[in-house]
Amino acid sequence: MKKILFMILAVTVLAACSNDDDSPQTGDDLILGKWYLKDARAGSVSLVTECQKKSNIIFNLDNLASSEYYESNDADECNLESSNQGSWSKNANSQYTFDVPGYDNLTGTVSFEGDTFTFTSAEIAPIVFTFEK
Repeated sequence: MKKILFMILAVTVLAACSNDDDSPQTGDDLILGKWYLKDARAGSVSLVTECQKKSNIIFNLDNLASSEYYESNDADECNLESSNQGSWSKNANSQYTFDVPGYDNLTGTVSFEGDTFTFTSAEIAPIVFTFEK
């Protein structure tokens, strides 16, 4: 289950720009900044541990992104499992496209509410990710 969660988390974290240059990025894009994993939910089942809630993504104005993924080891210590660099692209409205190994181009919807956003995609349904600033 941990490997599946990590792979799906990577979908939202490891992103590469699409070739869509028709939607210029502006400094007022709500996705900019540092976001922490709050939840990954399949229906009513949460897939995130307290340790994994330290996992985070930083979206920068230049469409670059960096991430850190935390996981508990057998001694129940929370450790940095991996860190990655990538990029992101906004298509239109609330649609973002990510180029992720194993998924090619993954398009999903990002919905903002206050200091949180959710990411959903038909390609990884029924899992919904929630991030918090």
